Amino acid sequence: MMRLFYIYLVLTYYQSQIIIMLLFLFSILTMIYLETLCHLFWDCNIVKHFVMEVHLWLMSSIPNLNFELSKKNFLFGCPQLNIPCNNIILLLKYYIYRCKMMGVFLNLNAFQNHVKSLIVTEKFVAIQLVKLDTFTKVWQDFIPLS
Repeated sequence: MMRLFYIYLVLTYYQSQIIIMLLFLFSILTMIYLETLCHLFWDCNIVKHFVMEVHLWLMSSIPNLNFELSKKNFLFGCPQLNIPCNNIILLLKYYIYRCKMMGVFLNLNAFQNHVKSLIVTEKFVAIQLVKLDTFTKVWQDFIPLS
């Protein structure tokens, strides 16, 4: 009986050592590649290509929308842009982050559905607050997207 207990202790010790080694290796790997916000939202080639796709989609869908999407404007928002445009940029950053965390590829059609949901939600809130005229003034250029 004592011998079985000794074997159990030895195996537990080695298992714990293996777990410690794996945690150590994992910490080293994460230290080697620290993701920055600039890389996550702009410098990554995949993300940059997707952001440009979204920008082209917005420019082609909304005729009088004209803005340059720079790194600064994308990361920090642009005071020259209207509220809906900044909301869509914020939604885009959330979509990129969520896809990264879930391990899902970026998809323009899926993002377009998120934009449609945003507009429908904004409209629903405006109806509930009896401010549909304000919604129409603010979101009038973006209503074709919904």
